[in-house]
Amino acid sequence: MTEKPDTNELNALLRLMDDPDETIYQRIRQRIIDLGTEVIPQLEHAWENTFDEFSRSRLEEIIHTINFRHIKSQITLWKLNGGEDIIEGALLLSKFRYPSLDIAPLIREMGNIAQDIWLEMNDRMSPLDKVRVINHIFFDVHEYKGLKAQQLSLGNAFLHQTIQIKRGGPTTLGILYLGLAQSLNLPIYGLDLPMNFSLTWLEADPGHFLAEPEKDPVLFYINPFFKGVVFTRREIDKFIKENNLDPKPHFYHPCSNIAVLVRLAEELRFLLNQDDQVSLAEEMGEIIAILRGTTFQES
Repeated sequence: MTEKPDTNELNALLRLMDDPDETIYQRIRQRIIDLGTEVIPQLEHAWENTFDEFSRSRLEEIIHTINFRHIKSQITLWKLNGGEDIIEGALLLSKFRYPSLDIAPLIREMGNIAQDIWLEMNDRMSPLDKVRVINHIFFDVHEYKGLKAQQLSLGNAFLHQTIQIKRGGPTTLGILYLGLAQSLNLPIYGLDLPMNFSLTWLEADPGHFLAEPEKDPVLFYINPFFKGVVFTRREIDKFIKENNLDPKPHFYHPCSNIAVLVRLAEELRFLLNQDDQVSLAEEMGEIIAILRGTTFQES
């Protein structure tokens, strides 16, 4: 737990930001980091009003370190809570790269879409009819669309960007669709299919089926990237054969929200490496290790 920052102490520490003695600076740096996220606004203000590049560089590094430590603790908490809200988890990855991002309006936007879907849905509808309602509201009314493969980049791969521009790749569109469905208590879960993240509709509450996926009661599959088209196991067989993939059992069974977030984080790490942002890619690797519950290893 971080302590409540003392403004006078922080100002005194900031005045020493250009101290050339590395040993002294490391003590100053650690003390500021220990004060936690509450001091980030003051640090950003100091950065904006400092013209010394040496001090600005140090401030940037401290702000990033505080934010990264905070994001890791939030991801850990999200996982410990069972990864209930997949949209919340994905927006934490956005906050990793964009620490000043205000996620409140994004959450409200998703809440509005969920409300629109709920108003058009009733318990007498069949699962297919409910999917048609989601598709109509999400794709036709709110006009979300898929980006072509050549359009996908680091500039549109984070979930908040998909919400802002209403365009996204298979994973971010799938996460939004999944989050909306789960907020309405529909039995929809992720399907970790290579190259084409999709979803499953289960016949019953899937809780224990995630532990024994071979017993899952999959009713049908949904592809959010292609406007929520419904497909069957036969299409997965065809997809695996056409792409010369080894037909692994988990390609057919639902996965947890935690596994879905790992998939998004791995895609973001790949794009960060592609963009030569190696240090950020390594930090994303630490987040992946937290989600997997493993020791971090660079890849």
